[in-house]
Amino acid sequence: MSPVIELYDTTLRDGTQGEGVSFSVDEKINLARRLDEFGMTFIEGGWPGSNPKDIAFFQKAQSLPLKHAVITAFGSTRRAHVQPGEDANLRELVNARVKVATIFGKSWDFQVKTALRVELDENVAMIRDSVAWLGQQGLEVIYDAEHFFDGYKANAEYALATLRAAAEAGARTLVLCDTNGGTLPHEISDITARVVRDFRTPIGIHCHNDSGVGVANSLAAVAVGAVHVQGTINGYGERCGNANLVQIIPNLQLKMGRRVVTDAQLATLTSLSLYTSELANLPPDDRQPFVGRSAFAHKGGIHVSAVQRDRRTYEHIDPAASATISASWSPNSPVNPTTAPNWRNSASPSTATRPRPAASWNASRRWRTPVTPMKLPTVRWTSSSAASWARTSASSPCTASA
Repeated sequence: MSPVIELYDTTLRDGTQGEGVSFSVDEKINLARRLDEFGMTFIEGGWPGSNPKDIAFFQKAQSLPLKHAVITAFGSTRRAHVQPGEDANLRELVNARVKVATIFGKSWDFQVKTALRVELDENVAMIRDSVAWLGQQGLEVIYDAEHFFDGYKANAEYALATLRAAAEAGARTLVLCDTNGGTLPHEISDITARVVRDFRTPIGIHCHNDSGVGVANSLAAVAVGAVHVQGTINGYGERCGNANLVQIIPNLQLKMGRRVVTDAQLATLTSLSLYTSELANLPPDDRQPFVGRSAFAHKGGIHVSAVQRDRRTYEHIDPAASATISASWSPNSPVNPTTAPNWRNSASPSTATRPRPAASWNASRRWRTPVTPMKLPTVRWTSSSAASWARTSASSPCTASA
């Protein structure tokens, strides 16, 4: 039996590092509720040692009736040559009254010398002391090994020594971070496999998308033994963004056979993606895999003809599996895609129900309808000319739980 994969969402913290992304305290609370309903294992609420907003969030989060997720607080290792109990950042993690703290430390000797400007041995001590002290305060500790892959490629012995310090001090999970987003999937696989082989502590992965392979890197790490995956909804994050959980989760569950949420929870993925876009005041990506409005849309005549016969000809999964809408259109002959054979059943009903997003974005950058639990509409297609079509829908008694 495959080990359980932990989903660690950092939208509320790392996601807000992206340009144009900002959440109020109440918005963070509301999004935390939705992430919990979806089935996230961990929700990183913020960095209480960095700003008053995050301190306020952790105060309000104490009353959140979460069913699935554990709220975590984020911070760094102690400062150089300071005792952990005297470090304000570490004390704020304790004051946040969480059960799990996530701290990051330096893995790359170049970063230690250039950014921190401390001795290599002192950096290792900072990691060990910080993890151990937080454990003594009753917290479980997830250790994020910042720049781990760059550090490993530059000085593998030192990078592994920093991990060993965290593991020996009692970290529950060691998370390998591709902080600059420059590592490729084959490198992720090779290095992660080595770490999984050498450490008994569970290994996690945290990727950024600067090379366009954040999702691929995360999946590659899981394939060789990582059991904890960090990312953000819609891939929000600094520079080119973080690894996108909206794409990672269905790939894990539908392609790799790693069950991470229930089928009912997976069916709310589109709604969660749209809800997060709305809170961030950013337009949804129509071409986002699995959940975008165009993810299962077909325009070319050859594609439409084939899809009418069997959807598997040009669709990699059953779109209903991720609660997306499928739309087909040909400029010469508008067709009703819902009359095509069902993915799993050769029967072809005259009408079909198919999930669709509950809200859409228009040119004025305002939501046409509020994000509500998705309906499973009966879709009918009409056309006034060969080059235009309109969609109408009638409510179905079926609903997908939000």
